[in-house]
Amino acid sequence: MSHLDYEEDISEITAFDDFAIYYDILTADADYKAWFSYLKSLSGLEKLKNTRILDLGCGSGVMAALFAGEGAVVTGVDFSSEMLTLSERALRKVTNRFRLIKKDIRDFRENVIYDFAYSSCDVINNIPPSDLPAVFANISRMLRSKGIFTFDVINPDRFSSGENRNESIILDGGNTVSITRSCADGRLMTSIDIPGRETITIDQFPISNDNIEVSLKGSSMILKSFTGFMCDESYSGNADKFQVVLEKE
Repeated sequence: MSHLDYEEDISEITAFDDFAIYYDILTADADYKAWFSYLKSLSGLEKLKNTRILDLGCGSGVMAALFAGEGAVVTGVDFSSEMLTLSERALRKVTNRFRLIKKDIRDFRENVIYDFAYSSCDVINNIPPSDLPAVFANISRMLRSKGIFTFDVINPDRFSSGENRNESIILDGGNTVSITRSCADGRLMTSIDIPGRETITIDQFPISNDNIEVSLKGSSMILKSFTGFMCDESYSGNADKFQVVLEKE
């Protein structure tokens, strides 16, 4: 199996290329081992060894490497060359059995059947709601019967129009990264101000429960659960994120 499979169909430099080297710093507080255990429990798989796992929007590859470390054969898809470089570095530490594909996940489709698929770090918020039906249909075609696709989405209620949310992260050495989130013109906008670099702005789309349910029509997937992020409780409007679990019929 080829362990590196770049499909160079995206030539432009994206905002994610610019901020890739800061990705792990900005997610430093994430408990990836607990997050991995949570995703593994949602997968419905008793064992991961030799299963085929699809990571859509694999980022720096930390999560993919955790799955690969338990024997799964992981395919990671991302449209950022810089992110894929980080993913390759993370995966090579645990295995040579992986594939990395440079592609917009809206266009990704192949004749491979996966046992489990996931997106983390609100990747699905990067997709316009109008594109979700095609994305769900493509993923459904690549999942085995009763296979699971799960993803987390930012609570759109946390970003009402005109409201700004600010936070700061202090890096080693004392520099501060300022993050501002706001909602306008139907998009979530996250601005990251990194000392010594230009401010990076990432646009995302609010994705609601209604968007998801409407987009599932014709996909051969059903909504299995809709809960608070990393918990089994019903989704709360006070949470920052919710977790969606879809199942292939």
